Amino acid sequence: RAYCYIKVDAPTPAPTTETFSTESGLCRNKDTDGNWNVRSYGAACNRAATSHADCESACEAWPSCVAAGSYGGCDLFTAQATGIPDSCPEGFTAGSAGTIASADPAVYSGQNYGSHQAPRAYCYIK
Repeated sequence: RAYCYIKVDAPTPAPTTETFSTESGLCRNKDTDGNWNVRSYGAACNRAATSHADCESACEAWPSCVAAGSYGGCDLFTAQATGIPDSCPEGFTAGSAGTIASADPAVYSGQNYGSHQAPRAYCYIK
């Protein structure tokens, strides 16, 4: 028997993009009692005057982002429970974590809060 092995270059895989779930309202964590709380969120990077699409793209591009809050401005939320992020993407400024402890700072959900609801406010969750 004879065999002929031919080396074939493997196709280049297509770039992958994060899959986001989109919810109406502000992005927040649940507090230690398991309730969505407007003051429970991780350290974030903030930028004013950002479109919904640009906010979601910024979160996708920044590895520390676990959720993005978009409502005219853009908050890129981390799972960091205290303090401020060590670094932020270009054009963003570091902001403090919320004042209410979170049950799990990596888990975000959106909820309507006052005027912060679709189509004005969205929470994009990785």
